[in-house]
Amino acid sequence: MQEVNLKFSANALIEKGGILTEYTKAYRAAFDYHKRWMPCPSDLEEWEAAAREAAAIANQGGNDPFLIDLLIAVYAELERQYKERKDEEKCG
Repeated sequence: MQEVNLKFSANALIEKGGILTEYTKAYRAAFDYHKRWMPCPSDLEEWEAAAREAAAIANQGGNDPFLIDLLIAVYAELERQYKERKDEEKCG
């Protein structure tokens, strides 16, 4: 059985505009979105703004399914944080 070499250079992929660059962009967009809304939106207006912003980011990213999944995960995490903190009166 012939051994297959699966080693690659991440820097080479980035320099060539490879797929790693696209993942990096998606993670960065999702992280920046998460950072902007931390710890969580505090009222209905902010939740609506957060949803609109997520949709705008997805549109800017060509509605890439991976990016959309990241944004949905971040929104769900904000909601989880909101529910946890609501009792502590740290949000809303």
